[in-house]
Amino acid sequence: MSTLGWSSVAGGDRMIERCFTADERRYAVGRPDRLAARWAAKEAVVKALGTGFRGIAAHQIEIVHNARGEPSVAAVGTMPWPHGGDGWTWGLTISHEGDAAAALAVALAPE
Repeated sequence: MSTLGWSSVAGGDRMIERCFTADERRYAVGRPDRLAARWAAKEAVVKALGTGFRGIAAHQIEIVHNARGEPSVAAVGTMPWPHGGDGWTWGLTISHEGDAAAALAVALAPE
């Protein structure tokens, strides 16, 4: 049995530990739909950066919620993001239903 309980998720525990922060994993325990939504959000962020996952690792992006429950993007670690994206202002929306998850990330880069 999977130690994190994600044996049904493609890639299993190894992928989960490599791509998600400890806080993201805690938030999603027993809820693979929450991980799927976070993965969609991370993909939306790297697409907004214009690089895909080249020059940035999934675990450098953390999907967090503010006090009102709105999702947001946080930089993790000290490695800079491509194009300075770790200093941009981010807007994020996430949706998931059943087996489907979608996210849209919008970034404002300083002039």
